[in-house]
Amino acid sequence: MKPFFPTGNGLPLLSTVPSSIRFDAANTDTLVPPANKSYFKYAWNTYQKNPVFITRVGIYYLKDENNQKVRHDYIVPLSYTDFNGTRQPVYPSPISTTGYSVDMGVMNTAMKMLSDGDSNKSGYQILACIIEVLSLDVESERLL
Repeated sequence: MKPFFPTGNGLPLLSTVPSSIRFDAANTDTLVPPANKSYFKYAWNTYQKNPVFITRVGIYYLKDENNQKVRHDYIVPLSYTDFNGTRQPVYPSPISTTGYSVDMGVMNTAMKMLSDGDSNKSGYQILACIIEVLSLDVESERLL
């Protein structure tokens, strides 16, 4: 295999393992939809200096396909926008805050979108809503 650079040298790599994060139970909703709120939120704590996080919320479900249940996921966007007459997802950017919320209007739209165009709505079984928070190393601070 030919080296990427004509000198044969590569790029130096530097990375550190980010500090662990811990969900803040007092500030995290555990039920979707939450009672009497138009959004659900989750929060976490970390000791990391200048943290950078990527968050995502996934709806995990089974769909009947050819008499078999096939597992799928649908990543819930931050919002939706109309582009040339079609609804397009807008996903969150990296953040440095230790919390995130999802509007229930967006969540309801996501639930509709995962079966959009399929007339057999009874062929879906929702398994879970899973929240992921990726903690990036300090070099990722440049993403913000």
